[in-house]
Amino acid sequence: MGRAEWQNWTNFLLGIWYFFTPWAISNSSMSSADLGMTLNHWIVGAMVAVAAGLALQSLHVWEEWVNLVLGVWIILSPWMMNFSVDPVVTWNSIVVGSVVALMAGISIPVARQYSLGDIGLN
Repeated sequence: MGRAEWQNWTNFLLGIWYFFTPWAISNSSMSSADLGMTLNHWIVGAMVAVAAGLALQSLHVWEEWVNLVLGVWIILSPWMMNFSVDPVVTWNSIVVGSVVALMAGISIPVARQYSLGDIGLN
């Protein structure tokens, strides 16, 4: 297992949390905006968890960049996907996205150094 483990475990767990957010904290009524929100949470949450899981297996810079971009998307998604009317889901997205982006940002230099060490350039 590579370095940056706690950051990737954090993102792995946040990806799972984000996937289950529609059931855990959203309203029970389902509108078309809620469908878009739910699909967004399922797809992006799964992608965050998969990228972090792959990084836990073998740390690469691209996995961290994927989670950095996904973290920014999670922050912006309430307004881009029109579900910002629900303040609980919006704040959840802001907090989760910020932590995912932060963890990925911390891991990028570690992954870069780890990758260079693997090919003998360190």
